[in-house]
Amino acid sequence: MTYERNWILSEKNARIFPTKLCQIFYDVGILSFRDDRADFKLLCKENINLSEIKSLLDESQKVDLAVCFSSFILSPQVPFKSDEKSDAIIGLIIYDLKNRQPLSLNLNTLTQFQMRTKKVKPNGLWEYVYDLFARTSSHNSFKSYLPLPLSIRDYTPLPWFCLAFMKGVTKEVTIDDIKLDLPLFLVFGTPLLLAGKPSYSFDSEKQTAFVMLGFREGSKQSLHQVRFDMSKGEPKLHLDYQIFCEEERPRKTLGHFIINFQDIWDFSENLAIGFLLAAVYDLKFDTTVVSQKLEGIDESFRNDPLTVYPLFVRSMAKEPFNRIKGSGELLEILEKIAKGNSVKDDANLKELEKLHLVSGGQLTILGDVVYRRVLQQKNRK
Repeated sequence: MTYERNWILSEKNARIFPTKLCQIFYDVGILSFRDDRADFKLLCKENINLSEIKSLLDESQKVDLAVCFSSFILSPQVPFKSDEKSDAIIGLIIYDLKNRQPLSLNLNTLTQFQMRTKKVKPNGLWEYVYDLFARTSSHNSFKSYLPLPLSIRDYTPLPWFCLAFMKGVTKEVTIDDIKLDLPLFLVFGTPLLLAGKPSYSFDSEKQTAFVMLGFREGSKQSLHQVRFDMSKGEPKLHLDYQIFCEEERPRKTLGHFIINFQDIWDFSENLAIGFLLAAVYDLKFDTTVVSQKLEGIDESFRNDPLTVYPLFVRSMAKEPFNRIKGSGELLEILEKIAKGNSVKDDANLKELEKLHLVSGGQLTILGDVVYRRVLQQKNRK
């Protein structure tokens, strides 16, 4: 942790010319120990070839400990398209090269960071990486956490990404004789900000999301994409791994991996709860994915009733949601309160208080949930 902290601090004032973005998103630190002797080296992700990643994996077997520190930024295409709605994601992953497993993964959306810090400081988003490190370090171990769901559209795919990059998949990604895995994809992949390509997107209407990063294969640049999707060929929520090379059609190195809710629960109950909590604010995820497209959820509910707990929160919103969407007057008052405007309609205000949507002239958490769900339904029409 001391080495990781020192690495992060050393990157504070390093920027990628001519931008204000911190260099830390393009660097990876590798710490190794052999016979109590430490070695730390800093590599640039843009310059690492896939064959060099294989060499690093081979070398890690000759030492007592080999750990990677890597921060990442995933964003829509820059400059942003006028109709772009996806947020940017900032994360920090710590990976054990020797044992081929992640030690921790922490991420959050830029909007959620800004809701806490109020403004972006002039260090190219470096502060958010340090904030993640502060949450990662815990006495004698590293820890991972999943942000709480807020009324932002980009919460929904965060548990999907945590599942993919913490748990991985049953097969490795094999390119020639080089074996990658999903956490390594996140550790060594190059951000695409400067290339003018999207490295993250979430389509809330279709409930599809992807992360895409750059890799060097020999003298060529390739784009690797981890994609969560639903299709006619495989209607359940699943994961694809695709590679796009220069002037070539995408070549799949992994087929479909169906996301099974029971597997999520067995891996981490907290992650499984976070996975379903997206249904609180995301009406489309609730009505489409949870009810129809999530493998194993019915069996999980039958075998372990505790797995249904996250949906109790969503179910609390059902009755007031139906009441509000059927009353233009109540919705109008709810919208005024949500926007911080004063309300003089005592009768409808008392009705909202009886529904536990308003307290002390402000929205309750339940009121915020109902208000956001009503807005989503209005926007879909």
